[in-house]
This record gives sequence, C-alpha cells and structure tokens, in this order.
Amino acid sequence: MRRSTAVEFTADGVRRLMESDDAFGRQLTTRFMSVVVDRLHAARGRLLDLYGYSPVALPPTG
Repeated sequence: MRRSTAVEFTADGVRRLMESDDAFGRQLTTRFMSVVVDRLHAARGRLLDLYGYSPVALPPTG
C-alpha cells in the first residue's frame, strides 16, 4: 500500500489561478483530463464485462 496525501482547493481559487497563469492552466487541464480518460476507459471495460459486446449487423448496401 502506498501512502498518499489529499489536498483540497476551492473551485474559485483554482479558476483564478488557471486564468492568471496560462501554463499552469494547460498543465492542470492536461493532468485532469488524463485522469478522466483513464476512468472512462475503466468504466467502459466494466460495462463490457457486465453486459458483453454484441456487434450490430448492418444491412447490406447496394
């Protein structure tokens, strides 16, 4: 088990920092979105495990 530390910030304070420092805003957005994407991939995997994957047959064209 790894030890971790939790830190809490107010949303208004973070927004002000992001608006005042473009580099910080980009870095925070990049890191945050990386976490969001990882969680979405994990949720998708769990849903596929739970409900399975059934490809939909497309009607023939032409």
